This record gives sequence, C-alpha cells and structure tokens, in this order.
Amino acid sequence: MTTRNVLFVCHDNACLSIMAAAYLAHAGRGIARAYSAGIEPGYAVHPLAMEMLCDVGLRPGEPYPKSLSIFQTPGAPHIDTLVVLQRYGGPRIHVEFPGVGDTFQWFHIDPDGLPGTLAQRKATYLSTFADLRTHIDGFLLSMPGVAAA
Repeated sequence: MTTRNVLFVCHDNACLSIMAAAYLAHAGRGIARAYSAGIEPGYAVHPLAMEMLCDVGLRPGEPYPKSLSIFQTPGAPHIDTLVVLQRYGGPRIHVEFPGVGDTFQWFHIDPDGLPGTLAQRKATYLSTFADLRTHIDGFLLSMPGVAAA
C-alpha cells in the first residue's frame, strides 16, 4: 500500500489543522503522512491546543504555523489529499490546489479565542479534538486496503 500525503488547511494553522495533523501522524502511521498549513498563518500554535495534544498522549514535536504556499513550491511533498477545515460560522476557505486527488471540507468548532473559563475552554478543545479524531478515523477506514480493527 502506498503512503498518502494528507494536508490539513485551516485559516491560521494555529489550532484545528495542527490538532488534525498530530492525530493523523499518530493514527495513520504507515498509511498516511500528515501536514498542516494555513491560508493566513498565525504567529504561534495556540498553547491550549498543544496542552490538549499532550494531555491525550500525542507528542506533536514543535509545530509552527505555515503558509499553504510552501506546499505549492517546487520540491514540496506531493499532496494526495487536501482536507479544508472550515469553522462553523467563520468565513469560507477556498483553496486552489492543482494536482490533488481528493479534497474534503470538514466543519468544526474552532476553540481558539472562544470565551469561557479556562476549564470550559479546555473542554471545548477536547471536544473539538474528539470530532476531528472521528473524522480522521473514518477517513483512514475509507482508504483502500485498510480494514477496521
């Protein structure tokens, strides 16, 4: 089976796409390679996103917000699947990415910047991560040659 390169794109590459790429890197070992980028990359990954990833046992290294344009330059990895992570109620993200085999749009709550106590915000990050995990697990099971465990 061929390893597929999957690029998760969100608005700022500081939360949703970082969490999705971290989970796919863990769950898709051997069948999918994960990347993330943003349309308008922020300055840093949201600290609560990193904390939540560590809390669920993922070690994403030191991700940083990247522009989508770095994946559209010569020498960049070929992207087989593009997943655009849309925010409920947020501006629509339109991505032109020639040569990509599959493109998906998934809608999620973006916990970055939501009001509430620290405990409420952490719970929202965990809930959003659970939704991303469900989407990604379904995606992995839909890949040719992958059987349910």
